[in-house]
Amino acid sequence: MEKVTNKVTEQELTQIKELNSKLQAIQMELGRLELLKSDYLASFRETSSQFNDVKTSLTEKYGDISVNIEDGSYELVAKEEE
Repeated sequence: MEKVTNKVTEQELTQIKELNSKLQAIQMELGRLELLKSDYLASFRETSSQFNDVKTSLTEKYGDISVNIEDGSYELVAKEEE
């Protein structure tokens, strides 16, 4: 007895292959973007930590201040009375 092979049309097979390739490309790009996002988040955390270190250093030196980042001038920040 001869085995019958069922097949989709060439057009359907081509469509399936194209869509599968697109899905794989999108998955690869999403993976790349997740890695990039992870790198940016790590960089953001490191920069935030450095910023806080500078802020702490300035507070120790000048007290509670607000610095104008355009010209470097600063004003003392009034503490709220309890």
